[in-house]
Amino acid sequence: MDMSKNIGFTVNLIEGSTEGLIQCFSGTWKGFAYKISRSKYKEYKKVKPTSQDNDPFKHLRHFGVYLLLGTDGTNVPAVYVGQSEKRKKGESFFERFTEHDEKYSFWDNAIAFTHNVDDLGSTELDFLEHELWAIAKNTCQYKVMNNKEPSRGNPSPFKQNDLKIFIDNVKLITEIFGHKVFVSKFSTEPVAVEDEYFYLVHSKTKENSKGKIAKVKYVDDNNFLLLNGSYIRMMNKSTSSSAGKLWQDFGKYINTDGLLKKDILIKSLSALSSFVLGSSSSDGKRWKRKKDGKTLEEVAKVFKQL
Repeated sequence: MDMSKNIGFTVNLIEGSTEGLIQCFSGTWKGFAYKISRSKYKEYKKVKPTSQDNDPFKHLRHFGVYLLLGTDGTNVPAVYVGQSEKRKKGESFFERFTEHDEKYSFWDNAIAFTHNVDDLGSTELDFLEHELWAIAKNTCQYKVMNNKEPSRGNPSPFKQNDLKIFIDNVKLITEIFGHKVFVSKFSTEPVAVEDEYFYLVHSKTKENSKGKIAKVKYVDDNNFLLLNGSYIRMMNKSTSSSAGKLWQDFGKYINTDGLLKKDILIKSLSALSSFVLGSSSSDGKRWKRKKDGKTLEEVAKVFKQL
């Protein structure tokens, strides 16, 4: 246990019960988080704004980001990642929850995140929403209910550093509230040699006749887990292809030598091959299984017939 990384959060039961409004904050962070029951937000919404410091809903009138949490129709944990600005009909978070109440049936609780000072603008909110959405998609713990990928804001590098601290606290507090939305279900260590995986050799040269190796685990029909320790061929990150979009989302986990530093989930074989090879490809025959030499294409075809 590394005690040097001790982080303290204060949790307040605003109504004296875990079933009511719960507030969470830290003395080292200017943000606030609130866990809110779907069955009670309308009650809170009726409370008129006050300038008093003891207003329990003060920060929920600010701009911020939020998570809707529940289960889908098959009892799989589900999450929706969103942002909240002032709405035409009324206030920030409560009015946004009203809109979702009419649209989504899956959620039971929400967690709202904002700053003590109402200083999060559209660009910052876009950045936070997109980054949290991307992390939730990649951890594969919850089904992400967003219909499309959120737009990604472009705050200054200095502001991004501040927002990354915000994101780190969102991840911690979400887990404190009992939801592992941002905790990867996959290993962050390189895959062991004896484990089952498929590999692809690329980038052979006279100087490096063995080439570089990428490794992947076949999860199911349309899910491929590209493994930490794989080498990726560099490509034009601005391309609008599926591989280009993967670079935009996950390029930050690849060092200058093309080494991938964490597992990432990819939703199609063509996107996987194109991402690794740096050019358009749907070739599943180049991926060979370590234990028996079968190709990824062969195994995928068998799986689809089951």
